[in-house]
Amino acid sequence: MPAAVSPAAELAQRSISRWPARGASAGSPTSGRQSNAHTHSIPASTKGFTSSEADAKALEGFGRQLTKAGIGLDALFTGYDVANGAPLGPAAAEFGGRAAGGFAGGWPAGSLWGSLVGPEGTLIVGLLGGIAGAAGGDEVVKAGLGE
Repeated sequence: MPAAVSPAAELAQRSISRWPARGASAGSPTSGRQSNAHTHSIPASTKGFTSSEADAKALEGFGRQLTKAGIGLDALFTGYDVANGAPLGPAAAEFGGRAAGGFAGGWPAGSLWGSLVGPEGTLIVGLLGGIAGAAGGDEVVKAGLGE
């Protein structure tokens, strides 16, 4: 009777290296790519870490929750500022600029990094892109308001 193989071990065995084998051209039978139509081409890191579709889905879900938490905290702090005397119009505009800028910076940064490199570091790159985009969006709105 064959030994039971865990789903993670089975996925690791089916993972595909993104780098061709030494001396093989991309697309050749020895390039490290499987031709089985039932498997997905999942890039693997050169450091021995094998990423999976489940890893990518988990990072995507965590990134979405992190986005919601960031926007929620910003809304809370904006509400606090308005409750303590800040004018509603400019405060709401700045909040909108930060939210739009964060999305405009974080989504492309994370997507581009994930497409080119894989899931390793995608969350951090997306987070940094979101922070930079939010800061930029805030500055754009402040310039528009004349501040």
